Amino acid sequence: MKNRNFYFNFCYGVVLFIFLFILANPGYALTVIGDDGAIVYFNDQLVGTIKGHQLSFDAQIPGILKLVKPGYVPFEKMVTEDATVVVNLVLPAYLNIVVSPPDSTIYIDGEVIANGSTKVSIIPGEHVIKVSAPGFTEKEVKVYLNPYEEKRIDITLKNTVTLTLDASKRIENAFFNFDKIVLPATLEVQPGRYRLILPTDFVNYIQEIEVPAVDNYKFSVDSRQYKSLTILGKPENAIVKVGSDFYKAPGEIRLVNGKYDIQVSSPGYKNFNTTILLESDQVLYYTLEPIEQIDVLLDGTNTTVEFDGFSQELLVKRLMFTTIKQMTKDSEISEESVVWFGFSDGTLKDIPKSIPVALSQGIQVAINGIVHSGPTVIQVPSKQVIRVLRGANSEELIAEKPLVLDSAESCLVNIFSRSVLDVFVNGTYIGRTPIYLANLPKGTYTFVFKKGESELYKEDVYIENGKINEIRVDK
Repeated sequence: MKNRNFYFNFCYGVVLFIFLFILANPGYALTVIGDDGAIVYFNDQLVGTIKGHQLSFDAQIPGILKLVKPGYVPFEKMVTEDATVVVNLVLPAYLNIVVSPPDSTIYIDGEVIANGSTKVSIIPGEHVIKVSAPGFTEKEVKVYLNPYEEKRIDITLKNTVTLTLDASKRIENAFFNFDKIVLPATLEVQPGRYRLILPTDFVNYIQEIEVPAVDNYKFSVDSRQYKSLTILGKPENAIVKVGSDFYKAPGEIRLVNGKYDIQVSSPGYKNFNTTILLESDQVLYYTLEPIEQIDVLLDGTNTTVEFDGFSQELLVKRLMFTTIKQMTKDSEISEESVVWFGFSDGTLKDIPKSIPVALSQGIQVAINGIVHSGPTVIQVPSKQVIRVLRGANSEELIAEKPLVLDSAESCLVNIFSRSVLDVFVNGTYIGRTPIYLANLPKGTYTFVFKKGESELYKEDVYIENGKINEIRVDK
């Protein structure tokens, strides 16, 4: 009995404690702190009026909290959890928007406000006003309003776009479609697609422009321009590596302004490396240092050696077309004859024992089962039997002295000069000296040698088969 009374009294005490706790701590979901007199709504249902700067109430979350007070901008907020919301009501600003054409649609901060001129109360601060109408370009303006400020904005739409062509430098002789202009420029155009053409020394000299139907549109012109890098130095015909691209010196290279790693190299010489910042036209000079210089030590009397067409006492060790000549005397007549030719690095001490065989274009020879095709020079042992192939015809020869195997349709020509020159044959550019084993039909040709635009030498030369024709210009 005593246990039952104890259990009853215990349960009664727990229930009473809970009841008193609830009375002392009411479970309001929302508390709004704001101006006295502000009317509070939740999900469009009237909740009450703020007194003592605070109002607490039960609410079904989520919902829209709204505060209204005469003379102030209404406040709205989505509430998604129990919270205390602090609301500072602000005085409104007023914006009078006058538009033309009169049926224009007015947007404020992305929302449609009216069709035609209107006056609205609005929250102070910055706002984006956009106006549009069929057949006209959109216009967008930003406006900042202080509390209780009233401002009028007049917006007149155009049927053209004010196009600003922004360039980082003055550019003349530019064309906008077919009209000649000077950049930078401001134009009035219809919305649509246009083509801007710059002088050809600009990187992107043809630029497409899509002009939208807006009041103002700015296009940034790609003003990057090629700069000229002229490379000069010794030896000529050096290979110039700029980034991953290769060129030959001397020469002029067009590059976009910027920083470049440059390497100049030539067989027999040490590489030259440098870095340049190309901001304007520039000239780069180089002088390569020989890896090894050698004296010509070929033994033999009445013997002359020519390297790339000229006799030289001191050489840079590198491959050159080498011709060895000896003076022979037949009765009373002395003449110089070729006893060897081919490519060497200048370190010859004796006349090579091999027999040189020159092949022109279209000629083949078979030696020990290996076929060689012209134009080329091969070296074979003395007394070597070679089979000469000329189309469907063939013949066997024994190599006992230097041979030139060619035809009237394909004669061999070597062209040399002291410095690197551009070579033109009958007005056609064929390359830079030295030129080895060029092929020309038998006949007379006009050879012109130029340095840049300057003509240094001109000669009519008769080219024939049966020998390697050599043209030398001592310039």
